[in-house]
Amino acid sequence: MMVAYPGVVSCDAETCAASRLPSYCFRALPKRNLKGVISPTTVYQYVGTTEKQQRDVGVAEERSPYGPLLGREAEIDRFECCLEAYEHLEEPHVLAFVGMPGSGKSHLLAELAILGRAAGHRVIAVERTEENLKQPFSAIHLLVARALGLQFPITDEVCRMRHTEWNSAFHLTCTQVLQKVLGGEFGIFFVNNAHFVDSESWSIMWPLLQSITVLMVMSLALGHDRAEDIFKAATDSTTSERITCLRLEGLKASDMVRKACQELGVRSIPRELAR
Repeated sequence: MMVAYPGVVSCDAETCAASRLPSYCFRALPKRNLKGVISPTTVYQYVGTTEKQQRDVGVAEERSPYGPLLGREAEIDRFECCLEAYEHLEEPHVLAFVGMPGSGKSHLLAELAILGRAAGHRVIAVERTEENLKQPFSAIHLLVARALGLQFPITDEVCRMRHTEWNSAFHLTCTQVLQKVLGGEFGIFFVNNAHFVDSESWSIMWPLLQSITVLMVMSLALGHDRAEDIFKAATDSTTSERITCLRLEGLKASDMVRKACQELGVRSIPRELAR
């Protein structure tokens, strides 16, 4: 690959997937003949991130080409139960999955977003990165933009504004916009890596998304303040009925064997390897 793609950091599809980095960090390169490879294969260039990519990214809209989601039947069942209750009660609900980095949170949210669309609901999805913590109001700004079907830029002027200058007016505007856009329509918000939501946005989003008729599904990493906020709210008697918080545990041993077979493209593996 160094000979065929000089001057760039390149990798194959398996390495791209195993990196667990967002898809916007890579771009597909033209297929070329490689030494020792019978037919040209897809090669990706690592391009890193830009501010625009961080704003535009959302959870995947298609299932992973590397196989179906394994070992998350309980989490999918809980999502479907929350979705059914949300439809019947017409009340806001927050479903949060909290787990260690690499536990499959992004993959799970992508699958749930697909199920939500298949059920005929409007899905609005965003993903946060650590860099977004430095951008005041960027998360709620992007959420409203996605609800309107727009991609407005997060300008430096917006980022420099102080919280006290426009918090109340912005909160009212966001509430009105989201209520008008959804207009009684059942919407589902997906926020991947919600632990990277900036503090200014969180102070608006958290009460807002509990007051409008919307189902919010988020993923968070353990050890962050946002995750602790969710855990506390899920046990608080005044908010627990509208918040479901699940710890995303590692895959069971049997699922790990199935995953190994899936990755290797085989039906079974030797007992010694499984053990």
